[in-house]
Amino acid sequence: MILLYHNKKCSKSRACLELIINSNSKYKVINYLEDDIRASDLEILVKGLIDPIEDLVRTNEPIIKNKKINFENKVDVINLLINNKNCMQRPIIGVGSIFEICRPVDKVLKYLDKKTEPK
Repeated sequence: MILLYHNKKCSKSRACLELIINSNSKYKVINYLEDDIRASDLEILVKGLIDPIEDLVRTNEPIIKNKKINFENKVDVINLLINNKNCMQRPIIGVGSIFEICRPVDKVLKYLDKKTEPK
């Protein structure tokens, strides 16, 4: 099953969701701006993230643009994202224990169930 950390206002996130839906893959959408995200969820995400942790944070968001962020301290990054959900990059997909930021969105393709071609 694919987990999708989704922001419905983000065109890339919507495009990623559309690719997942069209593949007939099993998936679960986590609307992280609306749903409660626990620190334990983000700990799992950070632990399995195959991208650099710096890529997980949208550092140009006005609320944190001038903040110094210690990316060496994963707990600080997790707390930053818990308190500023809109600063989390999107879309992010999770498959098993692996998490990847899908920018560009076609990164999701390698995780989708393959459709069988009719013979």
